[in-house]
Amino acid sequence: MPGNFPSAVNSDMTMRAGGPKLLCGIAAAVAVIYGSCADSGRTAAAQEAGPNGAVAVEVITPTARTVSRQIELPASIEAYRQSTIYSRVNGYLGSIAVDIGDRVSEGQLLAKIDVPELVDEYRELEAKLAANRAQRQGANADLERARAESSLQEVTFRRVETVRNQEPEVMPQQSVDEARAKHESARAAVRAAESKIEQIDKDHQAVEASLQRLQTLIDFAEVHTPFAGVVTERFVDPGVLLQTGTSSREVQRIVTVADMDRVRIFLDVPESAVPHVQVGNPVSLTVDAMPGRKFKGEVTRFARVLDPATRTMKTEIVMPNPDWALRPGMFGRAVLSLDESSGTISIPAEALRVDGDSVFVYSVVDGRVKRVDVETKVGDGVLAEITSGLAGNESIVVATKGSIADGSLVNAVADGTE
Repeated sequence: MPGNFPSAVNSDMTMRAGGPKLLCGIAAAVAVIYGSCADSGRTAAAQEAGPNGAVAVEVITPTARTVSRQIELPASIEAYRQSTIYSRVNGYLGSIAVDIGDRVSEGQLLAKIDVPELVDEYRELEAKLAANRAQRQGANADLERARAESSLQEVTFRRVETVRNQEPEVMPQQSVDEARAKHESARAAVRAAESKIEQIDKDHQAVEASLQRLQTLIDFAEVHTPFAGVVTERFVDPGVLLQTGTSSREVQRIVTVADMDRVRIFLDVPESAVPHVQVGNPVSLTVDAMPGRKFKGEVTRFARVLDPATRTMKTEIVMPNPDWALRPGMFGRAVLSLDESSGTISIPAEALRVDGDSVFVYSVVDGRVKRVDVETKVGDGVLAEITSGLAGNESIVVATKGSIADGSLVNAVADGTE
């Protein structure tokens, strides 16, 4: 069987009867390429006329084979994940524990940033929080005393009021009024004590929130890796002033970490092949740095839209890379298998004939040729794929000594070149 399909040919779609000009070109090329071979390589039986004036022809039986349409594209190799890490706090870089090429694990300490101002502010807030707790305890005691006094004044008021109601000549109204005033004053003192505690609690919550914020910032002073990988770039040395990465000012990068246990392969698939791209399409990758080695993967996802500037669709393959053989930035070539069909009927390309808008072959039935219209896909220039018209068991004329037409009497001999 012929070699691999050229990518420019294999990426074309089905060629129906509406494309005879293309087929004529192919047929002409095949005639030039294979003409001399056919004249010298065919059997002697094809060189002589048969009995009764029958034209000697060579025939073949179509073959069924598995056909895979492929397209070769340049491939861009990138890390599965890559992150450039910035500082989340302002401070001086105290130490950095890694350099380019170092492997790092998830959560590993990369650098420490000195933030003395934050530490001092944190301690001040801790002291304020301790004072706040002491104030809360004193306020609790004041509230208990106010409640006790309020209860006493309420009991006193109720007794005086009862006596006044039962024996008005014994208890003057002024005593009742004084008892009521003391009771209301005690109740007001309770409310004041409760309000003071409520304010203390609010201050306490505010201080705790500030402490949590400062603790978070202090934690950011220790820079850790977000995922396992390798340090690909280092930008700073100890002593450099780092600005927070959330500020609008120019900020300083610390390191870049890349996850290379898997890599992303990006292809720009041309418009003609886009309808055949599906998740799971097999991909074979080669790189110039490792000739002879092939990496296998499959389409993971694709953009579903085309870039108007290039008329290509971005397609991604996520490929395992346990030994880190594939390095981001390498130049690669990917062979993308668009679809595969088994049992495809194939015949030599020189058996195809063109008549106006029709593509046909001659088959031999009971010693005579019969014209059979067919539909094809553009093949590799050696074999043509038949999409309709043949069942696969016909005797197809591939070479003839004389002229033949539909109904011509022929002497058929099996092609011996296969």
